Amino acid sequence: MFLKDHKNLNLIIDLINSSKLIEAKKELILLEDECSNDFAFYNIFAQICEKLGDINEAIKNYIKSLDLNNNFFESKFNLAILYYKLKNLDKSEELFKQLIITNKQDYNLYYNLGIIQFEKKNFSKAIFFLKNTLSINNSFYLAYHQLAMIYEIQGDLSLAITNYQKAIELDTQGYSVSHVNLGNLYLTLKDYEKAKLCFEKALTLQGKKSSIYFNLGIVHYEMNNILDSLKFFEKATNLDEKNIKFSSTLIGISHFLDNNISYRKKILEKYRKNIKIFSKSSINPFNYKDKVIKIGFLSNGFRKYPTGYFLLDFIKNLNKKNYFELHAFSNSQFKDEYTKDLRDHFTHWHDVSSLSDLELINLIRDNGINFLVDMQGHTYDNRIQVFASKPAPVQLSWASYLSSTGIPEIDYIIGDIFVTPDKHKNNYVENIWNLKNIWCVLSTSDIININPSKSPVNTNGFITFGCFNNVKKINDKLIESWSRILVNLSDSKLFIKSDQFVNEQFRKSFKKKFISLGVKEDQLIFEESSHREDLLKSYNKIDIALDTFPYSGGTTSLELSFMCVPLVTIEGSDFISRCGVSINKNLEMHNLIGSNFEEYEKIAIDLAKDLNKLNSLRTKLINSSRSSVLFDINKFSEEFASTIKQMWIIFLKQNKQT
Repeated sequence: MFLKDHKNLNLIIDLINSSKLIEAKKELILLEDECSNDFAFYNIFAQICEKLGDINEAIKNYIKSLDLNNNFFESKFNLAILYYKLKNLDKSEELFKQLIITNKQDYNLYYNLGIIQFEKKNFSKAIFFLKNTLSINNSFYLAYHQLAMIYEIQGDLSLAITNYQKAIELDTQGYSVSHVNLGNLYLTLKDYEKAKLCFEKALTLQGKKSSIYFNLGIVHYEMNNILDSLKFFEKATNLDEKNIKFSSTLIGISHFLDNNISYRKKILEKYRKNIKIFSKSSINPFNYKDKVIKIGFLSNGFRKYPTGYFLLDFIKNLNKKNYFELHAFSNSQFKDEYTKDLRDHFTHWHDVSSLSDLELINLIRDNGINFLVDMQGHTYDNRIQVFASKPAPVQLSWASYLSSTGIPEIDYIIGDIFVTPDKHKNNYVENIWNLKNIWCVLSTSDIININPSKSPVNTNGFITFGCFNNVKKINDKLIESWSRILVNLSDSKLFIKSDQFVNEQFRKSFKKKFISLGVKEDQLIFEESSHREDLLKSYNKIDIALDTFPYSGGTTSLELSFMCVPLVTIEGSDFISRCGVSINKNLEMHNLIGSNFEEYEKIAIDLAKDLNKLNSLRTKLINSSRSSVLFDINKFSEEFASTIKQMWIIFLKQNKQT
């Protein structure tokens, strides 16, 4: 008997339509003997099993259906789709190819073969099948979307844009995915206005709103609209609190706007509550019985990047200590000549970007890491959440993220007496460990031959202020402050370098902010960022460096100090707003530290008007800066090594080991 002729067919259909799949399956089991020769029966049975998650039983019943009728399209198509979902791409591909033999005008079959080839990264074959799809149905928007994705991967961005636009034109269902992908492509091209329009349109369509809000946050961040950026990141986080990428980004971006520590504490607490903590049974046991202390550094910045600039000479020195074993856990596939130099001085190198959090935790455990150092914090593409599962006995935050991580499982944040004074300890969930002089030093072995010059005002005849910090640190309050300085000194100039100035529209809008406050256009010098050597030489064009606030310069301020440029800074109440304070106090430049914008501006203006004092400061820096503790890698390495040993003794005592 065939199921279509059975008296219980309507009952089974009603059960399926009512989503009562378990009851429907029971009815089919009762009918199997009667319908054992019905290929359609087994197809329906398989579909119900698949929906119930009984995958093996579903496959078995699809195969039974095809054994009875190998040409039954529906069973073969359903089984091909199921194999694709299971990532059994070869079996899926074979079934779709069989179907095409007798269904040459079915564009869906070509499309699915295109998707399979895309998954296999056989992009030329994928393009072939997708173009065949469109030769049969040139209105099938998904094929255009998939082609656009391939062209984007291949770097043919013009074709990618054309195909995304075609997909958008033909999409009658109102999905946001093509708009989102096109917006991300424009974001890559730094065409922020077009990216913003794409994401705003996507918000009106079907799609995951939290992700779209997040993308809009990224666009506004890149456009330097930090307040709007935060609002969108907050919306994304509120819609999807468990997405720690969203909340971590919100935390990181919050530093650019203000110094509201209570607000940051609140979002840090929410972030920590949503981190997945792995059970003890899923994590390998600690393995730290070796006499050698094993230190692991986790970062995506083992390259020409602030992390790399801090590490290069430091790791060379630390590697000379025979009681340490140094492990790099590199969370990036990007490598350059700096990566190679760093790799040569680590005892072990682990590429971890493709590992899951649990795999990363167990790799750290299996290598017997005593100390795990985070060098990313809440910056792009971080893995800081793994610290909450305590992969190492002692965990540190150091150098790259200069604020509380919000993760109490990180035992210490390494600072100094100037950036993290005891009176601010309540701002951190970590214990503060203060080094004697400076929280970190800059590696200089590769730049030692770049020489500083005397103040350029002596030849220019005018003062040049400068700032090469991340332009996103330059907020509206800071622009107002700098404008007051420039208006007061009408023949002075301001020199800013940023990679965002490659975008002419951004450059114009940024310049307009100063002009609206009374600054003359010829007082502004905006340049695109340059290679590090050229950037360092550009400091010789600056008389006085102006620090950003509340997000002060870190690497940049150390670099300008290496080039002997005096830095005017503001004293804040958090690590991230006190880097300039530490640098100046270590250089005995106490009089260049203001406690508010009014003092900051007065210091800058008074120094610009007193050329004797300015020249004297420059000479002092040329004679003493490079020999100071800011660049004494030997002294710093010794103190860091001593710190590690002290921390380990404390840990052993607390855990009653000797």
